[in-house]
Parts: sequence; C-alpha cells; structure tokens
Amino acid sequence: MRDFVVLLSVYLSIGPLLGSQELSGLDRRLREGQDALYRLDYAQAENIFKQLIEENPDSPVGYGMLSIATWNQLLFAASNLALDDYASPTPFTKSRTYKNITQETQRFREANDNLLALCEKLLDNNPQDALALYFKGLAYENLAAEAIVITKSRGTAFNYGRKANSVHKKVLELDPNLIDAQVSVAGN
Repeated sequence: MRDFVVLLSVYLSIGPLLGSQELSGLDRRLREGQDALYRLDYAQAENIFKQLIEENPDSPVGYGMLSIATWNQLLFAASNLALDDYASPTPFTKSRTYKNITQETQRFREANDNLLALCEKLLDNNPQDALALYFKGLAYENLAAEAIVITKSRGTAFNYGRKANSVHKKVLELDPNLIDAQVSVAGN
C-alpha cells in the first residue's frame, strides 16, 4: 500500500509529464482521473473516481480522489466569474453577480464526510493503517482549505489544519517515507 500512495503522489505532481507506460488497471484509472482534473473535465474525473469507489469500496483512494475532485470543482465555482459582468459597457459600475455554489459545496462536504467515515471504519479495524490515516488527514486538509477560502472561517480552518497536521505526524511515525504526509507536515 505504501508504494501505491507514493505512486499516487507522483501522479499528482508529474502525471501529465510521464509517457505512456504499462500501468495496472487501478493505476491507469487513477491517471485517467487525474488527467481529467488537469483538463478541468470535472464530470469525467468524478465519474472515474466514483467507479473506483464502486470497484474498491474498502479503499480510501477513490474516496480521497473524489474529495480532491469536488474541492477543485468547488474552488472553480467559488471564483464567481460571471463574464457578463465584465462584458457590459460599464463593468466597474455594475453590481456583481454571484453564482450559487450550494450544490458544489454539498458535493464537496459529502465526499469528505464519506472519506472520513471510511477512514474511521478502517482505523477501527487497524489503527496502524497508514493509508487510511493519510486520507483522513487529507480530508481534514480539504475541510481546512474550504473553511479559509470559501466560508472565510479562520477558526474552523485552524482547527481542521491542526487535526490534519496531527494525523499526518502519526502517518510519518508509521511510514517516514510517505512524501505526501511529509509535504503536509512541512507546510506547518
């Protein structure tokens, strides 16, 4: 599993730069989903990650990638760029139009709730499961990011960030070579 998480972090950072290589079915699907995210094809990425969840319901990987995809969608929707506001003859005097992001927010929170629930279930069975711990920390990172960027709640963001840091420190006790956890802890 550790090797899988390391591969996942490599795909997240340099996936598009890799040439076509022989990949396992799961790795290939992860790469397809990541490529869809890079192309901003959120619907395709979400479908791929939902299929991974169906095929591997006891693995946090599909859930974690879905949470990343929904975060990207929420962040994109929250940019609130209503182009008509800027195309009008008087773009700086017209009041801004804000798009409703309720649906994206709900999908984001649902994805992270599902990820946390699965990780808790896995950790109840094996408290030393570094993969489940890592993705639990990822969920807290996502929630911290949403709190600071979308809801503008510094206190909530701080609390989730502190939880993510604590969880990822535990991950590094179990697997000191897990690069994604190292990056998470180094950001503090």
